[in-house]
This record gives sequence, C-alpha cells and structure tokens, in this order.
Amino acid sequence: MDIPVSYYIWSSAAALIIFGMGMTALLLGVINLSRNPNSRSVRDMFAIFVSVFIWDAGYAWMSMCHGSD
Repeated sequence: MDIPVSYYIWSSAAALIIFGMGMTALLLGVINLSRNPNSRSVRDMFAIFVSVFIWDAGYAWMSMCHGSD
C-alpha cells in the first residue's frame, strides 16, 4: 500500500503541535510551582500538568512511528 508523502508531512506537523501543547502544559506547571511551591493545590496542578506532558509527548512520539515494524 503506497501512502502519499503529504500524509507523513501532515502527520508529523500534527505530532509537533501535540508535543508543543505538552511542553506548554509543562511550562505552565513549572511557572506555577515556582511561584508558590508550598501550596497543595499548586503541587496537585503541577502533577496534572506533568501527566498531560507525558501523555502528549507519548502520543506525539507514537504518531511519528509510522510503519516502523
């Protein structure tokens, strides 16, 4: 099955956007944590942002692995 090259370009662009969203979440978490590290809610939100980063980075990485059997 021959898939057009443009499919891979759009897929890679989407993966980079998803990874950028994960990096933004991680950056927001670090900024909030650095402003008030003693707050329980800020630490919980940081944990959520780290989870979002891991999810988005993993999803972006998996979507870049087309046909890598």
